[in-house]
Amino acid sequence: MGRIYINAKIAEELLREIEEEEKHFYSRSGRSLKSLRELENFLRECAEEDFRHHVDGENNDFSNWIEDVIGDVELAKDLRQTREPETMADYILFRRELLKNRIEATRLTLQEKDARKARIREVLRERFLPAFEDTKNNRFVIIEYVKELLTR
Repeated sequence: MGRIYINAKIAEELLREIEEEEKHFYSRSGRSLKSLRELENFLRECAEEDFRHHVDGENNDFSNWIEDVIGDVELAKDLRQTREPETMADYILFRRELLKNRIEATRLTLQEKDARKARIREVLRERFLPAFEDTKNNRFVIIEYVKELLTR
């Protein structure tokens, strides 16, 4: 199975805080975790016995929770490859940064599209509105010009 493309909507979903308490991750020490950020912090500061309770042999409660509740299959797969809390925390940090960058890139792209639309509207107003008001027959010329602008 190949890598899955993560768009901004999916990235936001993966970075969300889990609202339902029954889906939180509960550590052996009783700490409730509801996001990747909280899990990352927990892994950096948890006691060895607490960590080993959740990760031993074939068992990895952290990766299971990430896959089943958070929904990030790729990160869960990465976490199954290590048995060290600091390394797991680093994987989570890297993934969180990647997801945040995906959201930011999409936001910028949408701003660029909005700016381009505004620029096209301005050019249309300046160039065609006076002529259009005079003749009321320049629709074809306007449509062709808009097509030309959109292909640039």
